[in-house]
Amino acid sequence: MVLPNKYITLDESYIGIAAYALEALGEESLYVDALWRKFQAQYKGNEKLLPSYIKFVYVIIFMFSYRMISYNKRGEVFNENLKFADN
Repeated sequence: MVLPNKYITLDESYIGIAAYALEALGEESLYVDALWRKFQAQYKGNEKLLPSYIKFVYVIIFMFSYRMISYNKRGEVFNENLKFADN
């Protein structure tokens, strides 16, 4: 599930969903529910490929584990890579 293979497409893998989540996050700090709404907006017209909210949460945990994202004191998630680029 993490990586695509001949049974799991890139759009269904954690890596592929993480790329869409990072795109939705951009340079903002968002709560997970706000990020979910922006993430859903990317799938307008293609709702068939939209992962479930549970899978989205698993992807958020995966991204946090691999230090792609972090969170602040208010609980908003942000792109960990952009934090270092600004310093």
